[in-house]
Amino acid sequence: MNKNQHPQERVKTILIVALLATVIVLLAVIVFRESQTAVVYQTTPRQMENGNNRKSDVSPYIKNEVRNTIAKKWKEMNGCYKRFLEVTPPPQTTDGVISIDWQVDADGKALSPEIVNSQINHPVLEACLISKIKTWRFPPPPLTGRNAYVLYKFNFKKTD
Repeated sequence: MNKNQHPQERVKTILIVALLATVIVLLAVIVFRESQTAVVYQTTPRQMENGNNRKSDVSPYIKNEVRNTIAKKWKEMNGCYKRFLEVTPPPQTTDGVISIDWQVDADGKALSPEIVNSQINHPVLEACLISKIKTWRFPPPPLTGRNAYVLYKFNFKKTD
């Protein structure tokens, strides 16, 4: 081998080792972050009752405690929707699904609710829904020290 190639080979080896170390650190960060948040999905209570949701997507905590809390608080969400209907002139879309996600911390507080998707797409309605969720208290998640992630689809339909 040429003496000039040895430093280049050494640099390549150092770069490869550094790259592998970076990948390992990133994987460790991802695994640690996932262990801090349980990812579970939920749909509206009506869809759950109709069996339109796959069981593997819903943890018992979401299916029972979170769903029951939302059912008890549904009047608050419906109040936001009714106020929206009172001030919304036709032909704006008034029916549809609004998906909201948040985390439930160890004390049962709803953290960082956000709109994920909205078929109605009305900022005032969405802000009202978010403000209601921020005040809710849920039973603490079953896994101590881990937040529960909730994705909930609220289905709003105007009734005449």
